[in-house]
Formats: sequence, structure tokens, C-alpha cells
Amino acid sequence: WNKLILIFTNKGDIHCNPVIQHLQKMNEPHLRINTESLLSDYEFSFQVDSNGDADFSVLCHRNGISAALSKTKSIWDRRPHKPRELFKPLQKSDTAEKERQVIIEEAHEMSLWLRLASSHLFSIGSPVNDVLAECKLVQFMVAKEVISQLQLDIRIAIPQTTISNRKGFFSSLFGNHAT
Repeated sequence: WNKLILIFTNKGDIHCNPVIQHLQKMNEPHLRINTESLLSDYEFSFQVDSNGDADFSVLCHRNGISAALSKTKSIWDRRPHKPRELFKPLQKSDTAEKERQVIIEEAHEMSLWLRLASSHLFSIGSPVNDVLAECKLVQFMVAKEVISQLQLDIRIAIPQTTISNRKGFFSSLFGNHAT
């Protein structure tokens, strides 16, 4: 096996197609994993051998390409979605719906494990750092720290902000800014 590139995205993500076409032109081994179809289009497994070495493997049913984490050189954590397609539809019942939800949650966790386990590889995007960077609370804390360290002659103000599920918090914010 040549080491390959794993691309975690979704079926609707057309923006990664030109990159994939370039990889194909360059004969660069890669595997696109449309994470919403993890249960329907892929076989995946996590194994620990008798030496205690752990590895993760995935096989795409659509194109026959298989990959192992130990044979992966880099990842592109592009736009993964939560799994939602099952290989075999379940019966219509309350119990079947609960089973479906458990199966999907377990597959979502396995998808996240694979992406987290590959965090030591060269990557574009990161399931750890991207979530942290998207966190509004962290953004405000970092902004305040950066502004105070810069000690600029001009004043940069962080806008008063409310993120809440309580109407009272918004009322007070609007009351402070009434015109």
C-alpha cells in the first residue's frame, strides 16, 4: 500500500472536487469519506493486534479503495457530517427508531475517533482545533487578551454580546442600546 490522503467531507461538498481531480491527475492515492454515508457506503473497523498495536481501517464499497490509519500520510478534515444513512433500512417502529439513533450516534463517535486519532498526521482542518476556533466564548476571551497585549493608541472595543436562551438577557441588552 502507498500512503494515502484521507478526505473527510460530505456528498454535497462540491468544493473539494477540483482538489480530488488534481490528486487523481497526480496519481496521488486518496480516499474521500462522505461521513453521512459511513454506515451505508463503507466498512470500518478498529483493531488491536497481539503486539498491542492499534489501527483503524476503512473500505469504500463504491470504489473498492481501502485505507488504514497506519498507511495514511495526511488528512483533510473538510466538511464532515454526522452519519445518517443506514446500510439496511430498519422496520418502522418506535423501537427501530431508537435503535437507528443509537447506531447513528455510535457511527458518529467512531468517525470522530478516526479523525482525532489522525491528529498526529499532517492535516488541513482539525476536529479539535476547528471546534475550538468556532467557539464564541473562546473567541471573546482571546480577543480581549490580544487587545490588552497590543496596547494600541486607538481603542478597539469588543461589542456587548448576548448568547442565551432567556428573553431577559436580550431585554437588558436592547435596553442598554435603545435609541
